[in-house]
This record gives sequence, structure tokens and C-alpha cells, in this order.
Amino acid sequence: MKIFPYIFQELRRPDDQGVDWYGWSTNQMTHFALGIVGAFFFNIVVVMIFAIGKEVLDLNKGGKIMDSVVDVLFWGTGAFFLTAPGFVVICLIIMLFFGVVKRFKRQEPK
Repeated sequence: MKIFPYIFQELRRPDDQGVDWYGWSTNQMTHFALGIVGAFFFNIVVVMIFAIGKEVLDLNKGGKIMDSVVDVLFWGTGAFFLTAPGFVVICLIIMLFFGVVKRFKRQEPK
């Protein structure tokens, strides 16, 4: 099956999704979900160390600093979700709203 090497290669490539607000939102939801899963099986500290390490590798591959910071914030928000779900849901909605607005503002008029 040649699709799996392609998928893993694509997942290792840093990308901030440009002006694709939907792609950006689903990408951040994945980071949030990974934070929840990591905190469920380990703890918040382990999740944050892993997230920061992964984003440092992305920066070394040519990623953008702001994308890495936002990704770590979503990882951390997901990990924190297990301790304060109501607060985190409100923060997540606010973060996604501002992120999507930012993506729309970046689009060039047609």
C-alpha cells in the first residue's frame, strides 16, 4: 500500500494552510484532540513537552513561528480541557473565531 508513506510524509510537512480557514480550523481541532488524548493517557506536562518538541522540529523544516505558537496553544488547550471543560470550550470558541476572521482577512479580493 503506497498511500501510507504518502500520508506520513504529508503529515510531517509543516503547513499553516494559508488562507484556507476550513483547513486551518480542522487542523487546530486535531491539535486540540491530540492534547486531550495525550492528557488522558499521560499528563499535561508530557503533552506540552511533546507539542513543543514537535513544533521545534517543524520550525527546523521551514515552518512559521506564529503557526507553531498557535499549534502549541491548541495542544495545551486540549490537554487543559480535562481539568476545566467549560472554561476551555469558551476559550476554544474565541480562539477559533479570531483565527477564522484572520484567515478571511488574508484572502485577496477576486
